[in-house]
Amino acid sequence: MIEKKFNENWLYWEEKDAFNLIWTIPNDATKITLPHDAMIEKKADPNSLNGSNTAFRDGCIGIYAKHIYVYANDMDKRRLLKFEGVYMNTFVYINGELAAKQPYGYTTFYVELDDYLKQGKNEIRVIARNSAMTNSRWYSGTGIYRDVYLLEGDLCHIKEDSLRCSTEEITPEFSTIMVKADIVNLSTKAYETIVRFTLKNSDKTIVSEVSIPVSLYKSSEEKVWTRLTVKKAELWDHENPNLYILECSLLEGELDYDQERLESLKVIDNSVVETGIRTLSLSPINGLRVNGKTVKLKGVALHHDSGIIGAATYDEVKFRQIKKLKDAGINAIRMAHNPVSQAMLRACD
Repeated sequence: MIEKKFNENWLYWEEKDAFNLIWTIPNDATKITLPHDAMIEKKADPNSLNGSNTAFRDGCIGIYAKHIYVYANDMDKRRLLKFEGVYMNTFVYINGELAAKQPYGYTTFYVELDDYLKQGKNEIRVIARNSAMTNSRWYSGTGIYRDVYLLEGDLCHIKEDSLRCSTEEITPEFSTIMVKADIVNLSTKAYETIVRFTLKNSDKTIVSEVSIPVSLYKSSEEKVWTRLTVKKAELWDHENPNLYILECSLLEGELDYDQERLESLKVIDNSVVETGIRTLSLSPINGLRVNGKTVKLKGVALHHDSGIIGAATYDEVKFRQIKKLKDAGINAIRMAHNPVSQAMLRACD
């Protein structure tokens, strides 16, 4: 599915009355851009029940609202919201109806929008209930502190978060990687499509490509996989972070090995990930090996927050953190007690 950031033009306010039954947006709601940490905005209080765990700052019940417009010719689209992290006890409402809930504060979760959207203006409301104290022994933050994405696609599309790749073999001449994706057909009729896997280097030059015809029955899902071969691949390791761009596209039409005609086919869906080509092995004799070379780990523990900035997760901040640690001789991170952010993974890559 096509994935776009959904961080701008949110309104935020704090719930003061848990028994308030009026479903409105207060006039004093603050316009914000995500990611957002409501806890760091609070004044430190020496009497906070959270104590030093959260820098003497209280939690709260934070509410976020945003509007999305759906036009008549787009009503048959498939739509999801992807939340990378909301702390915590999250409830997501679409036009006043409960669409999803997520108690844990660090895990990515998806919200299906299709059954709740109407033509015209739609309200998305997110409530993060983090008012119980104490609930953490480290700084947690409050609210939508990681990126949010809107995913859109046709009834036939690449399933969210299904594009995967792994290195199978590395030789001086060729490297082989396994690539796979799940293709979903939600329509009431069979569908013929072409799945194209493309690997590009850092200069965005295509280094390997495979196209596969796929037939899908109505209301079905197919796992599509193949191997890509890369000539004299630039390998990833902790001193040479060479990355490739893997792209999976769905093309409308039948497979034709005439490259010019293939390039002219309409792209109906697209998914992209960054990857490095490398092998890992672990043994009691050689320890950890990356690409056949033993690597001694020199690591530190790093929690998800960013010091005085709070829990809001920004790519620039994570790159700065990793760069400073790398300059100090660190080559490994112990990721605290919870799933790490995608921003941190991008920085480590």
